[in-house]
Amino acid sequence: MFAKDIKIRSNNQIKSSEKKNLIKEILKQYPSVDESELKSLIKIKESDIVFSKIITHDSSDMIVYFIDKIPYFFKFEKDDELMPTVYFLWKFPNSLPKFYTHKEVFSKLVNGADLMLPGVIVPGPLNLYTFKHIVKNELCAVCIRGNEAPVGLGKANISGEDMYMSAMRGKCLNMIHCYLDNLWALGDKSIELPVITSKAEAKNEPTVIEEQSEITSQDSLEEKIQNLKTEESTEPNNLEEAKNNLETFLDHEEILTNSFLAACKFKYKEVKLPVVVSTFMKIMQSCCPPNIQFDLKKTRFKKISVFLKEMQNKGCIKLKDQKGVLSITDINKENDLIKFFKKPEWLKQKDEIVSKENIKMIYEVYELYKVDGNTEEIFKGTYKRGDIVSSGDIRQFIMNYIKENNLQDTSNPKLVLIDDLLNKIFVKNKQVEVIKFDELFSKIFSKMGQMHQIKKIFSDKVDREQETIIKKGKFNPIEFKLESRGGNKKVTNVFNLSEFDLDSNNLQSILRREIGCSVSISEPLGTAQNSNEFILSIQGNQIYHVSEILKNEFGIQLKHMVGLEQAVKP
Repeated sequence: MFAKDIKIRSNNQIKSSEKKNLIKEILKQYPSVDESELKSLIKIKESDIVFSKIITHDSSDMIVYFIDKIPYFFKFEKDDELMPTVYFLWKFPNSLPKFYTHKEVFSKLVNGADLMLPGVIVPGPLNLYTFKHIVKNELCAVCIRGNEAPVGLGKANISGEDMYMSAMRGKCLNMIHCYLDNLWALGDKSIELPVITSKAEAKNEPTVIEEQSEITSQDSLEEKIQNLKTEESTEPNNLEEAKNNLETFLDHEEILTNSFLAACKFKYKEVKLPVVVSTFMKIMQSCCPPNIQFDLKKTRFKKISVFLKEMQNKGCIKLKDQKGVLSITDINKENDLIKFFKKPEWLKQKDEIVSKENIKMIYEVYELYKVDGNTEEIFKGTYKRGDIVSSGDIRQFIMNYIKENNLQDTSNPKLVLIDDLLNKIFVKNKQVEVIKFDELFSKIFSKMGQMHQIKKIFSDKVDREQETIIKKGKFNPIEFKLESRGGNKKVTNVFNLSEFDLDSNNLQSILRREIGCSVSISEPLGTAQNSNEFILSIQGNQIYHVSEILKNEFGIQLKHMVGLEQAVKP
């Protein structure tokens, strides 16, 4: 486009507010660019920024942005897409995906030729994933083999998948701008093409060369970790030294990418979409190798938001920014990067440990009754005084007694004939001939000492006697009450949490973290000095959230709660 002469129509200096907007637009279109480094290039008060309107040889109207007399960006006059010049790409060499070519091909590009696929250097064996990340019409940079500094840029003529399917024949990039063309000549010609040969100098890895490692790097990463384990086992005295040397051969970008893909594929059920980025990062960290965590500052992304936006561009996820809070709204499990990602060995081992530790528990409550002097006569021979019996066993015993003594009314099976023993114990002085079953059981239970058992039931079905709690008196379910304070303000009060021996401080901490509002603890009026009873008060109508936390975090079933009809679901 700039191989032939161009004509400058006008020059205009931009204001400070426009400089700020320019920085925002650059960061938006090129999220991998470090904001602090960009601001050191574009100084709001000091930098002299001019935009020039130019006409190319093919009569295209364009705008070029000069920063301190050097062209850094250009765009079509009726288009919002900012395109960087080679001057900008030399300062930020990894802001675009890269293709590598031979030195001999570059001379053709300067003369106006497009980059053809046969002239592209393929990183390793050609396969479906070599250029899978490239999207049709995506802006890409061109580098000469052995130098990470871009010498031009163009737009992909076809998608990366089509490049593979075409057997590397046809056009790769429609070239737009090159080093040594007339756009470059508008700047300082004394600035020569820099030589960036190492990853340290470039600050980041080449995008295209390393892109294939998104599928295969997990194998090399596992090999590195295995080497570390071997080093630990063979030289136990140098364990600390081996760990210190870990940074020399572990790539944080590999760890970051692998943990992301593992979280998307193998932790999908743990992710409740939409999920805020901070929560998703914790899931990613749980997918890292043992004793190893990724360090974003040691990757080319610097920020998790930049990395996730690149993953969004690759079709792995969908993001939503709402009032400055970035969330993941969807995970595309059919995306090839996720679909063909293999489970790392360390994650398999972690999952085995977690499966043993992640045993679900729920509370079950059983009614119990104590045999005392009032009832020991009827239970004689089966239960003695002081025995604690479940309500079900008592019902079964009474039913057997009625059947053995033919006490069921033949004309009305719902009635029980009262014999001398039943009359003496339960009806006493009243002369009653028949009684309903329900009334009989109610009278029996009322004569016995009431108790209840709270038992923890685990998903592994292993009986744990120490997890069973027996308490005196009737079971009091957890009760929710709404209280109005100061007009329309609501407070949720929760009673009877001590029935399940919950730690008040721990519960308060969890509710504050999960709900994000004020939570206070108080003692009920008339509570004994050593009692563990407490009342939780939460700001607002939080019945739904508290009940869900009690159910999911502590295993307390909803059937053991009352007052749920007042809940307001989100």
